[in-house]
Amino acid sequence: VNYFTGRINEAVRLNEIVRQLYDRPRFERKITNHSNKHSNQPSSNSKKETEAKSRLSSLIMRWLLGLEIYKFRITSSTATMGRKSRRKSKSNQTLRSPPSKAGLLKQHILVEDLEPNRDKPILITDRLSLPAYHNDDPDDYDSELQLDFQPRPYYASSLCYVCSKPCEALDFSCDDCRLVVYCSAQHRQQNLKQHKQLCTVLAEICGKNKGLCLAKNLNADEYRSFRVELLQIVENALGRRMELWEREIMLYPRLCRVCHSSDDLRSCPDCLMEFFCNGDEQKHRGDHRDHCEAFKVFRRILAMQRENGFVAPRIPDFVINDEREFPENFDELIKVIFAFGCDYEKIDCASYAALSQAASPALTAFYALRSSPQNTQFMNRKALKIHVIGAELQFECANLSVWEKLFLHLLPGIKSLKLEFCGPELHVPADIASILERPRLCTSCRAKNRKIDIVFHCGKLYHQVDNEKPDLVCLFNPGLYRTTGFANQSLISCLCNAF
Repeated sequence: VNYFTGRINEAVRLNEIVRQLYDRPRFERKITNHSNKHSNQPSSNSKKETEAKSRLSSLIMRWLLGLEIYKFRITSSTATMGRKSRRKSKSNQTLRSPPSKAGLLKQHILVEDLEPNRDKPILITDRLSLPAYHNDDPDDYDSELQLDFQPRPYYASSLCYVCSKPCEALDFSCDDCRLVVYCSAQHRQQNLKQHKQLCTVLAEICGKNKGLCLAKNLNADEYRSFRVELLQIVENALGRRMELWEREIMLYPRLCRVCHSSDDLRSCPDCLMEFFCNGDEQKHRGDHRDHCEAFKVFRRILAMQRENGFVAPRIPDFVINDEREFPENFDELIKVIFAFGCDYEKIDCASYAALSQAASPALTAFYALRSSPQNTQFMNRKALKIHVIGAELQFECANLSVWEKLFLHLLPGIKSLKLEFCGPELHVPADIASILERPRLCTSCRAKNRKIDIVFHCGKLYHQVDNEKPDLVCLFNPGLYRTTGFANQSLISCLCNAF
């Protein structure tokens, strides 16, 4: 009630200023009378009129943006404009030019005008940037090299594969396999070519041979093994390794969460991500409650990625010189990084998750060093070597600037950091690798002759790489999970031998 009362009062003020602005005689007369009292200031007329117009523009923008901020979203047109503006050609030189007045006005409203109103979360999507890092140095020509990472497709049995809209009914599911759903016939037709090869196999195995129907009433361990074996059968029939979103069709099918039946299902009305047999929803609400909130955040992230593409939060330059001052958890660190700004204290869950995702590799490595028995030895090093095993381009390598912002800046004594990434699913095109291997550091780090060296061992397992002994080995998401790992091989023994 307070929120919409404020919006109504704002609309009344906005209407009055608009009426004054377009009631030209009255508006000009007020300015003329005011200027006669200050005849020694001949430019006051234009100055006052400019201020009035600026105030009007500010109120209009605040009104237009208010509802979007309240809903934690931005319009697709805004996202499109933002992405186009970052794709200017190098010869245009507009990438390093100052932001437009509209951009400054919008930023001013988001950060300052709404700052006193601390009871509303503020969206930080406008401060999520493409490409992977942003550099404001005026002499930095490398900042014009744009890397537009695209988020990988995700499968969710209750969401349209094309647009991620909820699809509880199966009105527009795939006609043959019935496992992929769409919100409209147009989206089903749009995805037909991409889905056709997999659909033929799924229709044969899960349709005619009733593959998923055999999962009914299996216990947890049996159901887990059943899905893994079914996934392998589908891959053998395809004659290729399935993409991640294709594997998710087998690993997270549209089945009852409790009995794994596929007949007469109802989804959770809150998250729409898990299904139950019709009439049993309330009976199992307690078991599902722990996952429901996480599923809602997951849906929000999928929608944000489809609307804005890959998002990498801009992280300001900051240095913690005293180790005793380092925050104990990620929430406190966010406040320090962004100078205790209220907009970052009030971010919504999806924006928080995007920031956490970007910061995870570097901060996890820092925490491991800080918590190790050799803490003092590592903290006093001039150079560090870190190996990342089972890396993927779109996770560990998509936002490499965080290793400077959230690792190098936290260890002021280190002059050189060498990062080596390897993994059978790490594929970095040569032209992109040449850019990623020489990250541009901030002015302060360059002045201190600090550097980060990055090496990619694409398509290789760790025991196949001839490495120098590292100070730290990181396995963030290496794929060491039974027969679903790379090439259906257990590589744990090889990895242990490499250590």
